[in-house]
Amino acid sequence: MDNLRFEWTNTHDVNFHSLLEKLDNIQDEIEPLKPQLGDSTFDDLDQILDVLLVFDNDKPIACAALQKQQSEMLGTICRVLVNEDYRGKGIAQKLISTIEQQASKRGMHFLDAQIWTKNKNSIRAFEKVGYKKYDLLIKEHLETRELGTSLYKQIDKLEKEK
Repeated sequence: MDNLRFEWTNTHDVNFHSLLEKLDNIQDEIEPLKPQLGDSTFDDLDQILDVLLVFDNDKPIACAALQKQQSEMLGTICRVLVNEDYRGKGIAQKLISTIEQQASKRGMHFLDAQIWTKNKNSIRAFEKVGYKKYDLLIKEHLETRELGTSLYKQIDKLEKEK
């Protein structure tokens, strides 16, 4: 784990897209209706401000992104993925905290993350770093209600606590 490198990039990065493909496959396994609901149910690449990649040597192994919302005070952490071989090593928490710092620099006061309710590992990763959850009705489609989980955290306290 000594060879991990965190690097800021944008949505056009080929390494980001290779990780997004893996993330989409995982989401398809978690939520089989996703193909019928359309792409990027929770986030739109056009709304992403910053992308953070993690490399082990030169291999991309994790990513997360900061998405803007209508209110300048609110952002969303989206497209979080840590390759299976690297889970349980604190990488997700480091990704989230680094995105929080970037959001704070951009003047955001609150962050949220919207996750399929069945994605328990991702929900736990956010809860470990202080996010609180509330359930939310994501979409109604084909007479089926898809329940997601939204988590939020006030980050403007981060600077005061340091």
